[in-house]
Amino acid sequence: MLRGRPQLIVLVICLYGSGCLMLESTHRQELEALAARHRTELENADRLRTKLALELENCRHRLTAANARVETLDALTARVQKELVDTSKSAAVLESELDECRQEWLLQEMEKGELSQDLQATLERSRRLERLLAEREAVFNDLVRSLKAMRDAGTVRVEIVHGLLLVRLNERVLFDVNEARLKADGKKAVAELTAAIRNLPGRRWQIAGHTDATGPPDFNWRLSMERALSVLIYMIEEGMPPDRISAAGFGPYQPIAPNDTPEGRALNRRIDVILVPDFGALELPANPGVDPESSATEPSKEHHAGGPSGE
Repeated sequence: MLRGRPQLIVLVICLYGSGCLMLESTHRQELEALAARHRTELENADRLRTKLALELENCRHRLTAANARVETLDALTARVQKELVDTSKSAAVLESELDECRQEWLLQEMEKGELSQDLQATLERSRRLERLLAEREAVFNDLVRSLKAMRDAGTVRVEIVHGLLLVRLNERVLFDVNEARLKADGKKAVAELTAAIRNLPGRRWQIAGHTDATGPPDFNWRLSMERALSVLIYMIEEGMPPDRISAAGFGPYQPIAPNDTPEGRALNRRIDVILVPDFGALELPANPGVDPESSATEPSKEHHAGGPSGE
């Protein structure tokens, strides 16, 4: 029994050793497989780390670029905010200017309405003035025809001067030198003139006496007035209605020619029978910017119809 036990022990030891060797071999293989797997994992980890490092670097670049864009956007935002503030101020200024424009527009509309009324009044005035001018032209033509013989004889001239129609009588025919009494030829001339104008309906006339500058001014003034009155009185005697005639003397102060020549002085010694403009026929509202009398008498043209010059 004892001799068989060592063999058994040896057998057990051999079996155990063989098992250990087998276990060691298996364990070694497992370790090698594990090491290989670890190496693979390390390689994968290295590759992943490299990849992550690259991605981290890219992220840093993107972050830097993003920060730069943020700074740009911040600057742009600040500029936009400043522009917004400036725009708000400009909008306030524009709103104020717009209010002023509205007020100015309202004033212009009011002025336009007033101007329209003024224009209508002016047009009406123009139409009435044209009628007056046409009537004056008709009177002028009538006098030219009716006084043809006197004009041909050089006794009268029919003219429109400064917008006024007048009959200019030759002083030599009417009066002697420095006299205010009508001569016989003068009475004849005044009678013919009266017959021509007394029947013109609604017409008023003024007899204006004028002298030259020879002699004292006060004498000339009285002489011009007395001569105008002599003509007026004789015209009334010849049938001229007294309420349609008046007289005025102007002495030497309204010359129509120089007084330094005999011819000029002869022209200045005259009697003018002037058709008085009928301003009441205009019937227009007062216009402080316009002088109705100067407007009505402003000549558009001058007419002359008379005898030889040097009357």
